[in-house]
Amino acid sequence: MEHLTVLLIEDNPGDAYLLWDMLIHAPAQTEAPDVAVPDVTVDVVYADRLAAGLDCLRDGNIDVVLLDLSLPDSQGLDTLVGLDHAGCEVPVVVIASLDDMALSLKVMQYGAQDCLVKGQIQPGDLVQTLRYAIERQQLRRALQASEARFRQLIAGSADGTILLDAAGVIRFANPAAETLFEREHHELLGLVFGLPVCLEEPMELDVVHSQFPGKIVEIHVVQIEWEGEPAFLASLRDITRRKQAEAQLQKQEIRLRQAQQMEAVGRLAGGIAHEFNNLLTAIIGYSNILVTRLEKDNSLYRHASQISSVANRASLLTRQLMAFSRQETLQPEVVDCNHLIRDTEHILRSLIGQHIALVCQLDASLWRTQADPMQLQQLLVNLVVNARDAISDAGGAIVIQTANVVLHDSDRDRYLNAPPGNYVMLEVSDTGRGMEAEVKAHLFEPFYTTKSVGQGVGLGLSVVYGIVKQNAGDIAVDSEPGEGSRFRVYMPQTGALLSEFYPGGSDTTSAWQTVLLVEDEDHVREPVREMLEVQGYRVLEAANAEEAWQCMKSCSTPVHLLLTDVIMPGQNGYELATELAAHYPDMQILFMSGHTDDILRRHPETQTVVRFLQKPFTPDALASKVRDVLYQHPDSALD
Repeated sequence: MEHLTVLLIEDNPGDAYLLWDMLIHAPAQTEAPDVAVPDVTVDVVYADRLAAGLDCLRDGNIDVVLLDLSLPDSQGLDTLVGLDHAGCEVPVVVIASLDDMALSLKVMQYGAQDCLVKGQIQPGDLVQTLRYAIERQQLRRALQASEARFRQLIAGSADGTILLDAAGVIRFANPAAETLFEREHHELLGLVFGLPVCLEEPMELDVVHSQFPGKIVEIHVVQIEWEGEPAFLASLRDITRRKQAEAQLQKQEIRLRQAQQMEAVGRLAGGIAHEFNNLLTAIIGYSNILVTRLEKDNSLYRHASQISSVANRASLLTRQLMAFSRQETLQPEVVDCNHLIRDTEHILRSLIGQHIALVCQLDASLWRTQADPMQLQQLLVNLVVNARDAISDAGGAIVIQTANVVLHDSDRDRYLNAPPGNYVMLEVSDTGRGMEAEVKAHLFEPFYTTKSVGQGVGLGLSVVYGIVKQNAGDIAVDSEPGEGSRFRVYMPQTGALLSEFYPGGSDTTSAWQTVLLVEDEDHVREPVREMLEVQGYRVLEAANAEEAWQCMKSCSTPVHLLLTDVIMPGQNGYELATELAAHYPDMQILFMSGHTDDILRRHPETQTVVRFLQKPFTPDALASKVRDVLYQHPDSALD
């Protein structure tokens, strides 16, 4: 008859009694009648503290230890460490309160033979588990005795070599394997490596270490017999560089597909914005005309004002769509991002609230970039608002940082794959909830949002994407659930000097000049004509290029300004302006459009600060632009 002496270390009297009862009466409690009951008797030695258990071990005659990790004088894995430091050579089986696979693996790495879960222990299996733990301990000692002989055979191999027992536990590792896993020999022994799935074909293995970069290993396994027991001999080769190259290629393919999808959505958004801009131009124009002609005490005055206000809000939405689709006409200037952040800081603080700290870490030697400052300000506001929305009511922090960065071809963890070179980096990071992979996959799509209904339309980050792409920049995002987010925007460095702002539209000279208005949409042309006439201009109107030529030929007085839509049926606005400028060089030219398409982008000389008017516009904006062209910029827009 086999006899086992079990040291039970458990401070909970109830749990200790249940385990003691299972051990003492285990054979009688076996539930499977067809399973042979081992002829074994069990003695239980009880201790409710680790220190008391160590005293029992020193007294000897203990075959196996049944150990609770949560004791009054020791907690968690430190309990196992305490046994090891005391020189315990008796096999240990851990009893845990929770069914935690990670904990089970960890305790076995620390030397335990098994891990059982309280409440899931079958009475008839407990003694069998302890007997198996003893057998495994004996096997370990036998294998340890043969290590020296085995090491002499394969220690010089250039590939990593490890020996696995039938349970997938590492019993030997050569120096090359130690280098591969970035661990000492004694750290590898006893680790659960796992068992091979297939012995015929090579497999790939991810090697992860908390303090070193991960590696990818190709593993070849053969089955052998070691010390009379089945085992596996694994040869490992580092293929990290090869796999990194393959992964980079796959990532670039994914980025390309995403960019193509974003481009298609952008074209759709731009087309919608164009149609809405024409409609909004008419609504804003007519409503402003009504406001100017109605007395304030008239009941219709308030209605007209509300129409104008709502239409202006709608125009902001279409401008964001156009920024995303890169169809907004730029007004680039040389910008110091540090100055822009400081000028915007008070706005940002009012947006995020007092429960969030705003920290600015600005590089004093920051390079300059050339961009539309209004777009950059909108980009910054959108990123900060996005960070704010990711932070809970408990509070957190948003950090804005600037730096000079040199991008290389190898730096490909970005969305737009901008060419290598010098860039100004603007970074916005937060301590918010972070993002799941699914959210990151749709991050810059317009109208995609994780917010509740009424809390946002999902255009903020899509506008950021459009602004960055329109300015030939790049963007990178780092975020994990629970770890916050970090958005890095890269804008190309410029060597030009800072721009000097001039006050436009301040001239109050009475308007008297003649303006040729060319617009194919009647509902747009009519309110624009009235806006100009209210200012005092004489207006000639045409619905297309042919009518425009007829107006010019029939007019006996000089035409001072051509105000033309860009996209029209037949001859477009740019082509008309080019031909008219050749015959009437003194005539100034101002383009207007709700959608620049590719016409003006093919001719960048037309994209100046005062020579393009974005639809929709208010009467004041129209008057200011026209005045700027006529009084401050006497040269033709097509020179």
